[in-house]
Amino acid sequence: YYILDNLIKRGLVSYVIKSGKKYFIATNPKKLLEIEKEREIKIKSLIPELIRLKTPLEKIPLVEVYEGKEVIKTIWEDILKSIKNEELSILATGKAPKILPYYLPSFHNRRIKKNIKLKIIYNNISESVLRGKELSKMRLTQVKYLPKEYFIPSSTLIYNEKVAFMLWNENKTIGILIHDKDISKSFNSYFNLLWKIAK
Repeated sequence: YYILDNLIKRGLVSYVIKSGKKYFIATNPKKLLEIEKEREIKIKSLIPELIRLKTPLEKIPLVEVYEGKEVIKTIWEDILKSIKNEELSILATGKAPKILPYYLPSFHNRRIKKNIKLKIIYNNISESVLRGKELSKMRLTQVKYLPKEYFIPSSTLIYNEKVAFMLWNENKTIGILIHDKDISKSFNSYFNLLWKIAK
């Protein structure tokens, strides 16, 4: 009866009373289409207001957090999908090959096939220098090293209006991806300044 009352309110069921008894009758099924059309008209009238409410949120940076060796590959795959004519700039620690030893060679092969240029700055320590020598043999790749008084604690990847931070740890690897034009622009300026200092 509760359901029937609701259907009556929506105009999908009517009733007649005969000899003191209530008889329920379903209305024409085409009434369902009329109800849907009414709902569509209401939704269409709300869309401009919903768009207006959403617009300020678009200016707020979108932040995504990835945890784990496998999941963090999502960021690297996003680089390959996102970059068209820009380059990839990385402030690197040199720890990535230990965490993703089989994945990174594949990433770089595909990066080079897609003509994505890479500029990478490393800490000037033996582990990073060895990695830098490997990468500098690749096409479309430039490698520099910061003086020892500068230290890069985590990897920072700057590309296509996005900035990603990689916190490398064999037990817990975390990636933080920020989608924001202004943040990306400021990190790009910071990278270019360090590029001038690096050797």
